[in-house]
Amino acid sequence: FPVLPLFVQELLHGRGSIAEDTGWVLAVSGLTAAGGAYLGGRAHRRVGLARPLLVSAFACVALLILQAMSPTYIAFLLIRALGALAFGGLFALVGAWAAASSPHDAKGAAFGLLGAASSLGFGAGPLIGGVVVSLSGIRSVFIMGAALLFAGWLCALIGARSFFAGGS
Repeated sequence: FPVLPLFVQELLHGRGSIAEDTGWVLAVSGLTAAGGAYLGGRAHRRVGLARPLLVSAFACVALLILQAMSPTYIAFLLIRALGALAFGGLFALVGAWAAASSPHDAKGAAFGLLGAASSLGFGAGPLIGGVVVSLSGIRSVFIMGAALLFAGWLCALIGARSFFAGGS
């Protein structure tokens, strides 16, 4: 999130407290992500894994694009809260998918791989995001994130059809 304060500053046109206003964005995002994790788990129990996983991933894509187009700080804060709700659900559902698709004796390895991939993303993401921002502007980082998530959504839709067809 290293570019987030710069984006907040851009949206506020230099007015206000960048640290405090960025803090509000992060706090609201954290709270709604926790709610999203709960709702993702609830949806999984009610309708299975496939639909909630695909819907939450696609919602993340759409909401990242909307974040890039945010005209004001308040609009960004609200869209970011909805995006965090979708991301929270997505993270919970990806964990459920890893558990459901792994043989019992390989669950530890599956979760280790998932954790390593998440850590790599959280480590490399800000680095790559900083380069993208310096080359093409702050808003482009949201579009890049949306494109990467869309690629993941297509993989889930196409590549895991056999898993989802099993009714999980």
